[in-house]
Amino acid sequence: MKPRADLLVVDDEQVVRGAVRKIGQAEGLTVDEAETVDAGLERLSGGIYRIVLLDLMLPAGGGMRVLDAAREDRPETPVVMITGYATPRRKIECIHFGAFDILPKPFDANELVGVLRRALAFDSHAGGAVASRDRGEVFALGRHAWVRLEKEGTAAIGAGSSFHPILEGLTGMELPELNGELVQGKRMATVTSRDGMVHRIWSPLSGRIVETKKTWTWGRSLLRIVPTNLETELERLTRT
Repeated sequence: MKPRADLLVVDDEQVVRGAVRKIGQAEGLTVDEAETVDAGLERLSGGIYRIVLLDLMLPAGGGMRVLDAAREDRPETPVVMITGYATPRRKIECIHFGAFDILPKPFDANELVGVLRRALAFDSHAGGAVASRDRGEVFALGRHAWVRLEKEGTAAIGAGSSFHPILEGLTGMELPELNGELVQGKRMATVTSRDGMVHRIWSPLSGRIVETKKTWTWGRSLLRIVPTNLETELERLTRT
């Protein structure tokens, strides 16, 4: 079935919809708009889109209503949440309940283009976590990141399949320092793809960093931590 448009943006702020339209069209994308929950649901029921950009804090039920409908009807379609209230807990909840990623407002053109390109290149059949289970239990934060619990009491953390499209030709990677502290839902890494776009990876767990990797090999961990709030935070992840 031919998409109704490449991109659907659902946001009650005209300035945001206008900026997304301008940036999307500069990327060669066709853009459809909706400013309310009901209008977004109507657009989704009337056609398919390659990607949905969705405001979390919409009135009348919020963006989660639209996310739920999108995940039920079109689970292969990447949905990127946007919000000016991107608390760590909200990031985790959005991705856990099916969002491809979450983009804090205000965002610049490069941030938006980066996540759009990654979402459009994403293979919906690639699955979620990519960690080997032969060394411990594996949990996933959607397709965004994974955690493998280890016998030593540590946890290995890696990027999920949503980042696979940018792995080849990666030109930069920024990780926190050894002995630093990760916080669930805050940034654990920033990577730069070969097109110059910057992508942030949100941490699926909190803990003290005991090992970092110099290079990113697909399926391997980026960091190893000693978790500090494991029991509570695992409830927000999915066992794979």
